[in-house]
Amino acid sequence: MSDTLGYERNALRDLGIDEDDLSSSEKAELSACASEIIEILRPRFEQKSFDIDKKDGRVIIKGCDYQLPGTKVFQHFYYCDRIIIFVATLGAEVDSMISTLEKTDISRSVIMDSIANSALEAFCDSIESQLSEVYTNAFTSRIAPGDGDIPYELQTDLMALLDAQRKIGITYDEEHNIFTPHKSKIEMIGLK
Repeated sequence: MSDTLGYERNALRDLGIDEDDLSSSEKAELSACASEIIEILRPRFEQKSFDIDKKDGRVIIKGCDYQLPGTKVFQHFYYCDRIIIFVATLGAEVDSMISTLEKTDISRSVIMDSIANSALEAFCDSIESQLSEVYTNAFTSRIAPGDGDIPYELQTDLMALLDAQRKIGITYDEEHNIFTPHKSKIEMIGLK
């Protein structure tokens, strides 16, 4: 996870800034921000695979009889027999750095936040790649709570299924729809 140029470009895209509009000193600052983020990353993840059934427009996780709500989930996993659910985090150090910068240098904190978002997506991509080496089935694309009609509240139940708080220290506050550490997310992949 050390592709600073990729992080920088994604951050600029997310911020709506054209790289050609940056001065050389602004480009150097952006690169320094990406390097700082990379130095403090402590990425971790937890994953489990589950057999599933589909019934009455719902996806049911076998063994715990939990139902995944939403038409998007049903359509996405329609041809699947199993799903992989994973939660990923960059670690509390990233939160701490961004929080400190919010008090002292808001512009830099926004850049760091965007770079951290890019790093989290890259980490999820690498997890997916690792999983593809373990599971030889065809994969669907990743989906997550908040996509389409998949409720954010689903994150609470998925966190419990993964035992994420105990295993890697991630918590989810359903009332405020926020993870701790903040640079964390849950993804689901179907296995065909």
